Amino acid sequence: MDTVNNVQKTCSCAAASGNQSAASISDSQRLLFAQLLAQSMDSSLASLADFSESDSDNKRSNGGSSSSLLSSLAGLFAGGTQTTAISGPFGNFSTAGPVGQTAAQAALTRVGDPYSQARRGTGNYVDCSSFTQWSYGQAGVTLPGTAAEQAQYCAQNGYTIARGDLQEGDLVFWSKAGCDCGRYDEIHHVGIYLGDGKVVEASSSKGQVVVNDLWGENGGKWQVAMYARPY
Repeated sequence: MDTVNNVQKTCSCAAASGNQSAASISDSQRLLFAQLLAQSMDSSLASLADFSESDSDNKRSNGGSSSSLLSSLAGLFAGGTQTTAISGPFGNFSTAGPVGQTAAQAALTRVGDPYSQARRGTGNYVDCSSFTQWSYGQAGVTLPGTAAEQAQYCAQNGYTIARGDLQEGDLVFWSKAGCDCGRYDEIHHVGIYLGDGKVVEASSSKGQVVVNDLWGENGGKWQVAMYARPY
């Protein structure tokens, strides 16, 4: 509870400072704050789960407050402008900006959600492609179901872009060299570019949705195979 209250005080100070405060830190710092906050909220909510049955109403109240707070701060510290906030099942995000920005902001509300390929679409479970599919769905763009299918869709519709043209919301696809699996261009993974060299992705190795540095551009078994803007 002390963690939640302290973060609420931090949120109040940030809100009072407005856009000037958000502008004083870099994009990478904002993204890191959002990720660390998600982890902090996970710990706080786990503590709330230990409350007695008679405190169930209190648990629901505090859990909802924490979720709403996380969503607001994710938008503030990820550089989003929450002028038209949409309340979704996993948090609030803005649909006032461009398509890619909306998809990226929606994606950030899922940071910390668990990864599972087998349980994707159940509760808040996602794998890499269902995560990008959901995020772009919030922006009104329909994507196919797997990473390879999304890559093929982008290639066939002329949506691929150069590395130098990357902007917030663009898709990044990774291939697994030598998989000999028959997938399109050996594509096995997809994430969403956030800007400032960061991506948000549903990571099987981390077991959850995380914000990472853009990786796989220097060769290796896993490497970036394509960048795309699917609209």
